[in-house]
Amino acid sequence: MSLQHAKESKILAVIKDVAENDRRTQSLDLASSTTFQAKSMALTSSLADALLNNTRLTALNLSRCNIGDAAIKLFAESIKGNATLFELDLSHNKLGRPGLIALAEAISSNVGLISINLIGHRVNSEVCQAFMHMYEKNFTLCKLTWTLEAQVAGYSIKFTELMNRNTEIDRSVREGRDYTKLLPIEARACPPVLEPRVVPNLDDEEFGMEVGEVGQMLWCQSAGRWELGTLIGTRKKKLLVEVEGEEIAFDAKEVTQFEPSHAQDLPNMVHMHNLHEAPLLYLLQRRLKAGRIYTWAGDVLISLNPYAPIPELYELSPFITQPKPNASANAVLASAANASPHVYAVARRAYLTMLATKEAIALGAIAGTDGAHVDQSVLISGESGAGKTEASKHVIEFLTSASRLAKEARDKERESEREARAVGGGGAIGGGAVSGAESGEKGGAGVLGGVKVAHLQSMVTQPRRLQHPEGAGSGGSAGGGA
Repeated sequence: MSLQHAKESKILAVIKDVAENDRRTQSLDLASSTTFQAKSMALTSSLADALLNNTRLTALNLSRCNIGDAAIKLFAESIKGNATLFELDLSHNKLGRPGLIALAEAISSNVGLISINLIGHRVNSEVCQAFMHMYEKNFTLCKLTWTLEAQVAGYSIKFTELMNRNTEIDRSVREGRDYTKLLPIEARACPPVLEPRVVPNLDDEEFGMEVGEVGQMLWCQSAGRWELGTLIGTRKKKLLVEVEGEEIAFDAKEVTQFEPSHAQDLPNMVHMHNLHEAPLLYLLQRRLKAGRIYTWAGDVLISLNPYAPIPELYELSPFITQPKPNASANAVLASAANASPHVYAVARRAYLTMLATKEAIALGAIAGTDGAHVDQSVLISGESGAGKTEASKHVIEFLTSASRLAKEARDKERESEREARAVGGGGAIGGGAVSGAESGEKGGAGVLGGVKVAHLQSMVTQPRRLQHPEGAGSGGSAGGGA
């Protein structure tokens, strides 16, 4: 369960469930919780106390929770003897050397953790040494994710070897094979007793799947289709759901929760809570019926072929406006990123990114050679008939229109310069005449961005075969094949 936007009362209630070994708390996602960030010390302490006797929580995400060294030391004590927490994400917190060393010491005696994420923390030689000592006693941690700085990069190969060793030990334990030969020599005389770690099945009645109270709306997969239904009860290990007036029993894996955001018309589906195949398809279906064939999925544009003309869909004017002359590169790109979903918006973002990056190179804001090309690519993919060719045409249409607008702006600026030189001898633009070539090179907004040369190249990415009808000869225009 994700608690990113939950209030403190909700988080405390869930921590209470963890302390009571509630079967619904198999995984807990507190990543980027604003409540946790504000009260990280108190909530980390409560969570640490809850974990002391917990045997059900298997995955815990505390990424970006503002956890510092003092809080992680309390938390480290709780995982020393824990054998059921398999995945732990502590990335992008505020752990320093003391906190990371305390964590390494705690994991030395842990036999449950399979994976831990520590990305976003500074790892120096002391921390590396602490984790090397940890691996002398820990034979179960198979994945340690972090970023090593250049001065300690030499540890990378050693840590990879130790993780591979533990992965092979874990495989041997699960397969019932002898693993003592994989242990360090000093540990073989008295090898630790390792048990197979089995992640509980969500369908297991012992753990179950939290789908809400009776009356909760659910997405149900029936005959390969997702339908909305209402939970009316349970029968043995099945969930009884009413779908279009019919009572159907589903396995837990065949249903998922319905969230209010699933009914909203979201132009960007990443803003949807509990994103899942069912609400994703439902959103695209509703938008298609309303004539809105484009939807963002983050920075990716999803396009559906309506197989019918949609009036005013390809009106260029909302997208073709040039950025203001004094607008910063970040402001220009931000406006492009917030545009409504449309193929023109994709083309515009690539176009403006090219101009902004070229300007940043010229100003020395980023590395590069002044005047160098700043290439951008637009990838259009889809099945046959999805509308790839039409989308390509519209991208080209936008770029040619933007080029024409850039040329018009350049011509207007040159005309203004000529009038200024004619009236004031060049004084209006800073004194002295400016040659046509120079004004073309340094003419401000609108000068860059014109198309100089364009090439259109066709490529075949899938093999095609041309076959003759039965009885036809080998000659004729269809001969050969590609």
